[in-house]
Amino acid sequence: MKRYLFLIILSSLLTACVEDTSTLKVQVINLESRLNVLENRVAKLERDTQNLESKLTKELVEKVVERQSIVLSDIEELKKEQLRMQAHLED
Repeated sequence: MKRYLFLIILSSLLTACVEDTSTLKVQVINLESRLNVLENRVAKLERDTQNLESKLTKELVEKVVERQSIVLSDIEELKKEQLRMQAHLED
């Protein structure tokens, strides 16, 4: 009698363990799916960030070059004006 009672209790414990294991497996699969989605999002964000950095760097370089050209042009104009003034003073 004790043996049957022990087997019944053991059987119900094993059934509970199997159910818990199945539940845990499903949860692990769900977590893996979530992780994959999040990894894909992170990868996309990293690509977008790199693209944005490249675009901003390119635009910044273009603006710097544009400003340098303007400054150099202004310097050339000032030099020409200075030479004209010197020539005028020498006369």
